[in-house]
Amino acid sequence: QQVLYQKNATKKLYPASTTKIMTMILLFEAIQEKRLKWDDILTCSAYASSMGGSQVYLEENETMSVFELFKCIAIASANDAKHIG
Repeated sequence: QQVLYQKNATKKLYPASTTKIMTMILLFEAIQEKRLKWDDILTCSAYASSMGGSQVYLEENETMSVFELFKCIAIASANDAKHIG
C-alpha cells in the first residue's frame, strides 16, 4: 500500500462514537443512581459552547433539559451537548 495523502496523521483524536456511547452510559448511570433526572435543566458553559465538529450550536448560558441534550448527543452526535453540565 502507498499513502497518497495525509493530514494530521500523528494528531491524536478521540473516537467520536466511543465518547458518545460513554457519555450516554454515564448519563444512564447518573439517572439510575438518582443523581440526575431527565427533566433536570442544565446550563451550557463557555467551554461546551466552544466545541467544534458536530454540534447543535448551544450558546453560553443556554439551558436545556437532560432529555433534550441526550437526543442531541444520540441523534446529532453534538459535541457541545456532550460537554454541558
